[in-house]
Amino acid sequence: MTEKELVLEYKLAKDELEVLDDKLKLAKERFLIVQAKLIDELQTKGASKTAKYDGVGTVTIMKPSVGARSENEDTLFEYLRGIGRDDLIKATVHHRTLSSFVKEMLETGKDIPEFIQVWFTPSTRLTK
Repeated sequence: MTEKELVLEYKLAKDELEVLDDKLKLAKERFLIVQAKLIDELQTKGASKTAKYDGVGTVTIMKPSVGARSENEDTLFEYLRGIGRDDLIKATVHHRTLSSFVKEMLETGKDIPEFIQVWFTPSTRLTK
């Protein structure tokens, strides 16, 4: 394959990815709308699941999943220690934060400690 053919193939693959990303976004939005309507329908009837339909199955309303976030980590940690739940506290470094730190070290010419594994991932960009 010539360079031009590779660039063309690259652009076609990139365009296809963008189309599929858009379709996925629309499908997720549609799913959430239909799901909300179905939950509303079931709750109106006082039911927790649908009837069983041949070739389709049954939909059951699950217990809501819980998400939580604390804006004040110090206060949260103090609270958890106060109630004896230190086991919930984890000291970690997020992988993206570590990658940014290593990139900064490389750019300033500092040595990377041997216990930090570093790899390089090539990437590309198409400009028009």
